[in-house]
Amino acid sequence: MLNIFGPARYKGKWGKLSLVRIVALVVVLLVGFGGVLAGEVTRGNDWPKFGLVFQNVKNYRTSSQRFWFFWGDQKTASQLRQTNDMGIYLPVYNLVRACLVFSKIKLGPDYELITVKHPDWIMRYKDGSQVLAGPKGLIGPRLDLGNPAYVNYVIEWLSRQAFSGSEPVRDVGLDNAMFMYADKRWAKYDSNETYRVAWEDFLRRISEALRPQHKVILNVGGCDLPTFARMIRLVDGVLHEDLCVPPQEPKYDPDEARQMIQDRWQKGQWCSENGKIWAVRYRGTINALKLESAAGTHAVTISVSDREIIIMGSGQKILGRLNFSSLEVDTLAKLTVALKKFNLKASILSPYPETATLGTIQPMIMTRVDKPLTLKLKQAPKEAFLFGYAAVLMAAGPNSYFILGDERRQEYYYPEMDWPVGSPLGPKKEIAPQVYHRAFAELDAYLNLSDSPFLLPDGHTLLPFRGALIKKVK
Repeated sequence: MLNIFGPARYKGKWGKLSLVRIVALVVVLLVGFGGVLAGEVTRGNDWPKFGLVFQNVKNYRTSSQRFWFFWGDQKTASQLRQTNDMGIYLPVYNLVRACLVFSKIKLGPDYELITVKHPDWIMRYKDGSQVLAGPKGLIGPRLDLGNPAYVNYVIEWLSRQAFSGSEPVRDVGLDNAMFMYADKRWAKYDSNETYRVAWEDFLRRISEALRPQHKVILNVGGCDLPTFARMIRLVDGVLHEDLCVPPQEPKYDPDEARQMIQDRWQKGQWCSENGKIWAVRYRGTINALKLESAAGTHAVTISVSDREIIIMGSGQKILGRLNFSSLEVDTLAKLTVALKKFNLKASILSPYPETATLGTIQPMIMTRVDKPLTLKLKQAPKEAFLFGYAAVLMAAGPNSYFILGDERRQEYYYPEMDWPVGSPLGPKKEIAPQVYHRAFAELDAYLNLSDSPFLLPDGHTLLPFRGALIKKVK
């Protein structure tokens, strides 16, 4: 297996640097995602312990040696560990709210037990009503992490669920660690500090019960660095679900994106200095097009394969075929023009329309476009990989992980994933306003967070909000 920063060892044998490099598809149940990691993949005294490996989610049983970090369901985590126990395989549990869905799939405590027999474990507003939390479809009452009886129960439940039975795992991930603010309407925790104290005590109890035999990783929400350090010191590491909001998403703002990345860098540096795992996800780059039938026209039906889009009218009469290998429709921008001939209005959702490969649009069979329809890519564009990877390399230390994409069965490969990185030669440097460079033994990483193009040393132009890797000339 490959160290980004040095030689690699797999099962006691030295391997070539190109043997195993990861882009890890870290799959989260219900919100699955995939990715690249730079993290600890070796045992013994080999240093530094960084790696980049590729994995195939669809065929993980035959490529499990390529998995080094997994965040998802317990069954897959258990199977990966049985095949190759050198990685970090984390089933993700939600302990902060009672949710019927999570309860049924054994990724959350017993919903019926809590709501029927232990309503005192549920947080309430001052008027007595339940405090509800969660996204649509997963809403449930928030649980009181400061209630000793609930904490006792959840430690016993987690130990029994995760570490015994037919699918035991070694490490666990805890979702929705939102400890920054309290709600003044709550009957309990009338200040931010009292709520943080409850979280701190909860994590301390979890840590005392599970560590050091088992790693505990938190999926954290937004918080300042002092609060972050206060909580993460009690566990083994952190997952940030968002590096930043990607371009062309409704909530995208370049200034906010810069601030988010700077925030991640600060926390990554703290994790590196304190021996914690630091994982960062960059998602939202997989949407391709939104299709709508033009006003006043009959809706058409489409089928999408790896090679073409077939457009059909009434009676399944084929109106046309758009072959992705033709120069007419080899990019998203060109495809939007070609679809107009069939009374289809296409809006580009990908932030990289000029280079997104059409052959990676997810297949679709006989789908009627009678309402807005989103076509998604099976893989994140190369620009998304280079941007996110370069951003994480700017602050990467031992046990730093980069996660790319958000589709459960997303697969992708780019040659840069096989490039050795080598040891860092120092911290990142700002070489122009909002343009960053970090030198490694084998390559240089560049990140342009400015609003202007930047000329790279190799003569190429780095566009705004893009990343680049340049191999060292030997």
